[in-house]
Amino acid sequence: KLIEAGQVKTVIDSVHPLENLVEAMKICMSHRAKGKIIIEVAKE
Repeated sequence: KLIEAGQVKTVIDSVHPLENLVEAMKICMSHRAKGKIIIEVAKE
């Protein structure tokens, strides 16, 4: 219900293509991300 009401927001820190997986993992392991780190497997 909260999501449908728009009261819950997903915070995205950054979006990385699969080719930059190592860089994304460095950000993740540093514990400095301020939200989710997204890995794009394929673009639509």
